[in-house]
Amino acid sequence: MALTARSLTGWLNLLLSAALALGAWALATVLFAQPRLKQLFDWSPQARFSVEPATAQLLQGLVEKGEELEFHTIFVPPQTFTVTGPEGEQVRALHLRLQELTRDLLRQYDYLGGEAVRVVHHDLLSEPAAIKEVLREVTERNYNSVVVKKGKRSKVLHLLDDLAELNLPSAGGGPVGSRRTVPTLKSYKGEEALSTAVKKLLVEGAPKIYFLRQGSGSLTAGIAASYSELVGALSDDGFEIAQLDLAQGDVPQDATAVGLLGPVRELPADVTTRLWRYLRRGGRVLLSVAFIDKPQSWNPTFRALGARAGFAIGDELVCHVIPDPRDPSRSTMGDPQVQNIVVANLNATHPITRPLWRVQRFPRMKACREIRRLEPTEDGVRLDTSIFRTGPGAWLEDRPVDFIGPPPADGVYASRCVGAIADIDPEEGDRTGHLVLLGGACFDNLGFSLNGDLALNLFNWMAERSALVSIRGRKYVPRALALAPQQIDRAFWLLVVAVPGVLLLLGLMVFWRRGRV
Repeated sequence: MALTARSLTGWLNLLLSAALALGAWALATVLFAQPRLKQLFDWSPQARFSVEPATAQLLQGLVEKGEELEFHTIFVPPQTFTVTGPEGEQVRALHLRLQELTRDLLRQYDYLGGEAVRVVHHDLLSEPAAIKEVLREVTERNYNSVVVKKGKRSKVLHLLDDLAELNLPSAGGGPVGSRRTVPTLKSYKGEEALSTAVKKLLVEGAPKIYFLRQGSGSLTAGIAASYSELVGALSDDGFEIAQLDLAQGDVPQDATAVGLLGPVRELPADVTTRLWRYLRRGGRVLLSVAFIDKPQSWNPTFRALGARAGFAIGDELVCHVIPDPRDPSRSTMGDPQVQNIVVANLNATHPITRPLWRVQRFPRMKACREIRRLEPTEDGVRLDTSIFRTGPGAWLEDRPVDFIGPPPADGVYASRCVGAIADIDPEEGDRTGHLVLLGGACFDNLGFSLNGDLALNLFNWMAERSALVSIRGRKYVPRALALAPQQIDRAFWLLVVAVPGVLLLLGLMVFWRRGRV
């Protein structure tokens, strides 16, 4: 049948529309396959299919730098688990759950990393020869592990030891009547562990940190007032730790940073001079002080150093109003808890505080002292007092800690600076010195669990390890219902006997009534 001009035009329009639609689809596929344009919407419970923004930036940075990273999983196949009784079944379920969560997480790493990330799930049963090279990287924990590789360097993470936080049963098997005799999953730390491993593989070398002996707390003692948690975390992050007595000489040339934690006396003049000389040649120093009620002489002010760097440390205790437990809509002052400070105002742009500000994770400090700005006596010094500040309800208290009450007068509330950074131009070269001031206790063993991210960010920033930004991912927290044996029996009688019995009785009554109609 001959085609008319009108029908031919219609067919041509149809073909052109199809070609345009196909071209638009191909263009959209190419564009949205680019890592920068990918967007994931996660509506799953606990957002288990998404990662923190810091992790996404880390993976996208791999693409921009042309880095290549590999993730190899070596999981025990489900059919090879030895199951003996209910406890064995619970252990098997725990391993399989961790495998499932890890696969879901690595799917996001693969998605966000694009061509820079390669994820390989190995099958121990069908391809044992293919994983021989991967197993060479593993020493003792060769199964149920994730191997993160970058070139010839690698990091091995075990599901139970590194990617999970477990509730462990007591040595005696628990109290009488307890059913929990095997480990249970408390939280999943996969993102934190994997992202930390990636960061460590991106940097090389071991920066050396010297802690001055003038500090008040021990570095290694297993007590609340020591800094063993901080030292352990820094060592895990690749730092080398040593102690230093500046009374014996200058800061060594191999020092990446110097820390002075909780000093209780003034620095001698020669020590101050050596510390300042180190800052002038591009050194980095952390000075953390705290308020001590008695004796007052244990609150050094470091006036000689402050005069050069443009700061003064107050003698008073910084307090802040807290919500009234009897009426949360109101605030109260007459409580010793007012000396525990939440650093509610963080600098949103500084590398140390920016990751914390983004996720609204505010550091907590205690026994704080105010840091005030002075005009420095040395040229080339800039003090930034916007790094760590309290909320607007802070005041200064000079009375004993046990008798903290309302402020002495109205109009004394203000936002107080409890942390600052002084940037110091070098006398030679282009490496800027940094003096980090913290006016409170926050990195001892009591505070490290709350401020560990801040501590690692601070030292990695001073060491110029920009890749090592502390990442603590969203934790998958399982929801478990713990029932005592008596509760289980009651539930059995209610759900298995009582409810079906009532329904059966109602059904018989309906049947009987209909039979009489």
